[in-house]
Amino acid sequence: MSETKTAGDTKLKAAAPREKTLLEWSVHLWARDPLHRRVLSLAVPALALAAVQVLSGTLLLTVAMGAILAVATGEYFFPMRMRLTDRGAYRVGLWGARRLSWSKVRRVLDDPMGVKLSVFTRSHPWEAWRGLFLFCPDNREEVAEAARKAIRTSDETEIGGGGVGAGQADSRT
Repeated sequence: MSETKTAGDTKLKAAAPREKTLLEWSVHLWARDPLHRRVLSLAVPALALAAVQVLSGTLLLTVAMGAILAVATGEYFFPMRMRLTDRGAYRVGLWGARRLSWSKVRRVLDDPMGVKLSVFTRSHPWEAWRGLFLFCPDNREEVAEAARKAIRTSDETEIGGGGVGAGQADSRT
């Protein structure tokens, strides 16, 4: 990892001042793609914006479309930083930070591009929009194992040791 401080570093440290860091990494999805995909990922939105401008003739509509595209693709074009701590998982990207505490995580799901921390005990239609996805294509197994261990540790240290997985039924979903 780089020693250079970035705005993402400040957000991560501000979000977790006294937490013990278990694992930390960064991913830049756009930079990982082959050259032809990077060129297409810039050309297609540019052509779409040009088409909106030509067909509508309205600069305001073109700017609005550009803003929508920027929000939708920000995590792809700019680096993201992820961190696992003893209290939860964080993902910091262009549009801010997301945090999920271990007490809310019910399942750790593997994916070729990373690990999904789910808030549901079993498969659910809302799963794609709930929880936290951690991009980690190079260290997926390490992240999944660290997350599972942190969840077990979190369950054992809850008041009275009666967290999920400690013999108590889970009714939080």
